[in-house]
Amino acid sequence: PPVIEDMAIRVVVRKRPLSKSELGRGEKDVMEVRRGGTVLLHEPKTKVDLTKVVETQSFVFDDAFEAHETNELIYSRTIKQLVHFVFDGGKASCFAYGQTGSGKTFSM
Repeated sequence: PPVIEDMAIRVVVRKRPLSKSELGRGEKDVMEVRRGGTVLLHEPKTKVDLTKVVETQSFVFDDAFEAHETNELIYSRTIKQLVHFVFDGGKASCFAYGQTGSGKTFSM
């Protein structure tokens, strides 16, 4: 039977910078990356009485990266050991998931 450690799944996220068109429309950065894989999403909303509020939701991943962090850093913390494992005869998969233009190809 397979060893549980061989079947581990890790979920990581990389923040992307706002695009030129988003900046041109005056959109704001609402995502905050914290240590330990925590991502805060600060969502501006308008209440029924028209007061403006910011609702914050917290998400926890196995790791999270800021937009400015290098591909080399992300590789070393996420994929490097997986590549060594495959070259030693193991089997592994790596998926990049996200909508068009979100930076999958850039990160891979």
